[in-house]
Amino acid sequence: MTVRRCKKDPGAKLDYDLALGAGFENDTIASVTWIVPDGVVDEGQDTPDTHTARIWISGGTLGVEYPITGRLTTVGGRILDRTIYLQIAENVKVVTKDPDSTEDFTIKWGRWLASKDDLIDVASWEPGEGIAVEDDSYTNRTATVWLSGGSADSVIDVRGRIETTGGRINYATLRVQLRSQ
Repeated sequence: MTVRRCKKDPGAKLDYDLALGAGFENDTIASVTWIVPDGVVDEGQDTPDTHTARIWISGGTLGVEYPITGRLTTVGGRILDRTIYLQIAENVKVVTKDPDSTEDFTIKWGRWLASKDDLIDVASWEPGEGIAVEDDSYTNRTATVWLSGGSADSVIDVRGRIETTGGRINYATLRVQLRSQ
């Protein structure tokens, strides 16, 4: 049994691949059975090529780890169990801001995107109470927000959300520590 560990935000909808791997070059996937525990949602499955099985997962409870197991049966009759352990955790970036200024902060999403062809299609920000979003923008692989306000010596979360051209949804939290400079 092959084991892989990944982190996922509870609000994210992401895909996870399992591959046959070395030693299976002359064999292909005939069928896949997924075992998905209660607490996360199976949003769909596919086999993008003859050596890879994919499942889309959403949901989950912060702090809980969920085993997602794919049982791959090959044309040659071999059966392999592959398990992905999904740790549900927020993606948090801690930043410092002067409450009297407007400052920009960027989240680099490249490592979360499935490939160089999976691009950010929509980005949005939800500010916590006491801080304002003055502007925002995004590129193919980054999302930027300009924040103003806040009270000195406080911490306010600003939640960012992206949707990609490949159908992925992910979140990141800017944990803004407000300190006078």
